[in-house]
Amino acid sequence: MKRAIAACCAAGALCGGCVSAAAPPEREKIGRALVDGLCSDRAEAFTAQLPDEIRKDFGCEEFRSSREKLCRAVGKPVAGRYFGHLEHPFFGIELWKIAFERPGSAGETVRQEALFQVVSCRENGKDRIVSFGFL
Repeated sequence: MKRAIAACCAAGALCGGCVSAAAPPEREKIGRALVDGLCSDRAEAFTAQLPDEIRKDFGCEEFRSSREKLCRAVGKPVAGRYFGHLEHPFFGIELWKIAFERPGSAGETVRQEALFQVVSCRENGKDRIVSFGFL
């Protein structure tokens, strides 16, 4: 039993360095705007964070269509919180935990969570979104 506890503690210590607890402020601001836009169904707030080359393929219409499909599949996104940062030599990878709610078959509220990833790079001294999506 003591060995099992020691092994769990060692694994936790090793994995503790894999995801950091705080996002760089600019990335936190960008990610928070995306998450808030998604949860509040504000396409303009979400797409305003995207660079032009992504926005031309994923504008307000695509946001609304994607969000509608997401709501049908897993429920309405109701809240999001910062989950962690993955280390990468070239990209900033921020993870957000999004909570969804939908009505269950017996009338109860079914709640589930999913990870939302925002990948950015540094360009001209500023963070720029490269990609985003659910894992």
